[in-house]
Amino acid sequence: NHYDVLGVEVAAGDRDVKVAYRDLALLVHPDKCGADGAAEAFQKINEANEVLGDSAKRATYD
Repeated sequence: NHYDVLGVEVAAGDRDVKVAYRDLALLVHPDKCGADGAAEAFQKINEANEVLGDSAKRATYD
């Protein structure tokens, strides 16, 4: 679930999605985080942001 990935509610606004994405991206970016699975986590965060950050894609997803 893209909402769970970003840690936002279904009713979250665009700004909430953007802030959640930015905060998570800074934590798990592969260049900054050496933990195993960082690249995969970053990819999931990007996918969630791509869908939830675009109103047309988000409407289709919902």
